[in-house]
Amino acid sequence: MARMVSARHRVPSVLSKRACFAGVVTILTIAGQAGATEAPYTCSGGAKLTARFSPPGTEMGTVALIFATGETITLPQVISADGGRYAGNGVEFWIKGRSATLTRNGVSETCSTK
Repeated sequence: MARMVSARHRVPSVLSKRACFAGVVTILTIAGQAGATEAPYTCSGGAKLTARFSPPGTEMGTVALIFATGETITLPQVISADGGRYAGNGVEFWIKGRSATLTRNGVSETCSTK
């Protein structure tokens, strides 16, 4: 069971300060992962997902994209000059502020957080 804590706790650097201060990020304790971060997204193609980011201090950053359909895709963090970018196996999730671009097999859609 997740426990909500203050949004003033450290947030992974992959999320912009704008997103954090806009209240769109929920800091959770998830199955022993203190400080893990989640953000819900709705995409232009109709997909609804929750992005669950690895906790701060994790050696290699990851995001688990948990779709409303039950599908889960876990992606490693990759180098980005702007925003947080996760990619692997034909899937990319690139966050910039309150928006993200989800690309699967060459097809992109814009996603926004609530």
